[in-house]
Amino acid sequence: MPENEPVADVSQGVPLATIEKLAHYRADDYDWRKCEAKINAIPNFITEIDGLDIHFVHARSKHENALPIISRTVLLRSPTEYRLMGFSTK
Repeated sequence: MPENEPVADVSQGVPLATIEKLAHYRADDYDWRKCEAKINAIPNFITEIDGLDIHFVHARSKHENALPIISRTVLLRSPTEYRLMGFSTK
């Protein structure tokens, strides 16, 4: 790890102590397989459009007359965030 930052705020980025905690969590406590299972529980697909891989979620509303929604990755970056919004596999 690098040396501690010379300032007490975040003006030079994320504090080293925070990065160390995150690294420890990812190395020792994070359960990737649990997260992977949650992601894969949402109907998500990859297709190619004009040579680009497009990752998308296809989730039907539980409401019969619901309008379809198309969300770009700028708004939601992963299937996990769709799950947090209430989309499910049911």
